[in-house]
Amino acid sequence: MIGQERPAEKRQDSESLSEIVVESALMEPGDTLLTYLRRQGHRVSAPCGGHGSCGKCLVKLLNMNSPNQSPREQALLGLLQAEKEWRLACNVHAEPGMKVLLPENPLLPGQQEAQIIESMPFHDGREAAPFASCYEKRDDLDKLLPWHGSIGPWLGAAMDIGTTTIVVYLLDLVTGQVLGTKSFLNPQSVYGADVLTRIQYANQREDHRKSLQTILIQRINQGLAELMEEAHMPVRHICRLTAAGNTTMLHFLLGESTAGMGGSPFTSAFLALQRRNAMELGLLAHPKAELVTLPCIAAFAGGDLLAAMASSSMLSSQNLELVVDIGTNGEIALGSAGHFSACSTAAGPAFEGGRIIWGMGGVAGAIDHITLTDDVAWSTIGQQTPRGICGSGLVDVTGELLRSCMLDPSGRMPSPEEAAHAASASEVPVPGPKLLERLRQDETQRFFMIDETTGIKVYQKDIRELQLAKGAIYAGIQCLIRDLKVSPEQIKTVWLTGGFGNYLNLDQAFRIGLLPEGLQEKTRIIGNGAGAGACQALLSETCCLEWADIVGQGQIRYIDLALEDTFQTEFIQALNFPKSPLAKAIAEQKES
Repeated sequence: MIGQERPAEKRQDSESLSEIVVESALMEPGDTLLTYLRRQGHRVSAPCGGHGSCGKCLVKLLNMNSPNQSPREQALLGLLQAEKEWRLACNVHAEPGMKVLLPENPLLPGQQEAQIIESMPFHDGREAAPFASCYEKRDDLDKLLPWHGSIGPWLGAAMDIGTTTIVVYLLDLVTGQVLGTKSFLNPQSVYGADVLTRIQYANQREDHRKSLQTILIQRINQGLAELMEEAHMPVRHICRLTAAGNTTMLHFLLGESTAGMGGSPFTSAFLALQRRNAMELGLLAHPKAELVTLPCIAAFAGGDLLAAMASSSMLSSQNLELVVDIGTNGEIALGSAGHFSACSTAAGPAFEGGRIIWGMGGVAGAIDHITLTDDVAWSTIGQQTPRGICGSGLVDVTGELLRSCMLDPSGRMPSPEEAAHAASASEVPVPGPKLLERLRQDETQRFFMIDETTGIKVYQKDIRELQLAKGAIYAGIQCLIRDLKVSPEQIKTVWLTGGFGNYLNLDQAFRIGLLPEGLQEKTRIIGNGAGAGACQALLSETCCLEWADIVGQGQIRYIDLALEDTFQTEFIQALNFPKSPLAKAIAEQKES
């Protein structure tokens, strides 16, 4: 779909708003609108945790003079083209009698949260082989459900609980058949886009931790109920559940304290495989159904990484293999059977659209792919009107800007004149006038206009966020290579997994330097590896125990990058984008 002029859309219509009046009896000292609204049960989106840096907690003030805006708030509201009545709830002190219009599903003005596309399969058709192992070790029913009796059919639910996205699979425990899949945004994201922000929120008060667990289980139950309705069966036929997720998400699911995970030395309440009665946790299931959470490697390398390693067949491979799970948290493992190194990178939420001015998750209406030819061409998830840009779209536009010399290797957006000169000097086609005209400057920074009608654009600030995220992933990989004393050339296969990785354009990923040079031909996209591993664990108690042994025996060594002297050096070097092969050749020619 090519961006075209369309009738201008309203940023927000009244039908999608809820009117709220601030009541003095419900206020607490120091309340902002954000803290007040949340305490009353309103889910106000604040990926930054209410620190005023994301611009997503928008509310509209109706009956009072707008308080003075902070410079940061002015800048964010200006970038979002919000009318003057719109304010950031975290920047406004609550006052008795204040009337507020609150978007029911706030991501951006005029944007409703949409259903995440559900094509997050065990494999993408191109690399199906690794996922055959999901069913190779399927156990018999007596081993899975010692109590099963004769209530059949016996169904199970496998869950991949990501920081941003949750995927639930419904399986027949006897045949292994996948009966249905549901994927949706993690509702906790309104309390922070990343795990550290949510941990800080959970550690503030006991009821905060409980609320994070409650909204998570409620949303999972909604997905389970929908799956069972589509299967025309009552929920009592769910006899076993498994969950893969990062360590923090599994703590929230089980209602365990994250007090030790908010600061160094980052200790978790548990790492080992956990078993709970599902119904006692509040999950929809048979009264005797057990929930099994996969073992975690470390406080910030969870059961999702272990599940991805298992589903890629890496755990049993004699070859040196690398698995990279790119999401809100970047989790990476390198090694061969019996000896692995793993790490977690503070990649931030840029890959999931967090802290990107027009960023959003992989939902309907998100621009997911972009190409630059004579003008901008883009596609959206669900072929809907564009509402923002998701991670794969951000990587695409950055790669295309680099290719067209409208972004230099340092990440700086040049002026149109500078871009044309750089292209000419690099002996690449000079961007056409339509493209150069989209490279603009406002009062604060340069930006590239993607869609004129909706105002969707990529700012210089967004490019910097992406640089931090991709730099962390790259540096993490290099630290693991150094730890194992190997070279990139020795890596046989790179498994790229995760919801974001599933839709990533590999050419663009290597163009921006997300992964080390020379690995592109070895890279395989395997879809939702954590979900596939959770399904394998659902069908095999044997696998659960084997994986627990692998972690318990220390076969996966966790590298704390904060303690690695080389990480900062690698990270700083990885911030710049690679020079194109042509630019390198020209530079070498000039030097000679």
